[in-house]
Amino acid sequence: IFVFKRTAGRNISKILKKKADVVVLDPPRKGLSPDICREINRFKPQFVVYISCNPSTLQRDLKMLLSRYVLEDITLYDFFPHTPHIESMTVLRIR
Repeated sequence: IFVFKRTAGRNISKILKKKADVVVLDPPRKGLSPDICREINRFKPQFVVYISCNPSTLQRDLKMLLSRYVLEDITLYDFFPHTPHIESMTVLRIR
């Protein structure tokens, strides 16, 4: 098990070169950069778990990732009742 608690933008290639089977992503509201999506598609970890607090950036990023991945599951979480904010966990599996 390799655990990296760093900004993915600067370290994504190092992380993915370790040939991880599962990559867990928890980006800020602005979502992933296109570079990170490209690197994930290039190194092809078996599973990607994407934690998101912004449905619109999740949708944008999934458009890039679904070229190599299939959607296994999306689960929604209402951690902030009485607000419009919702969290989601999306699981992708390599094609």
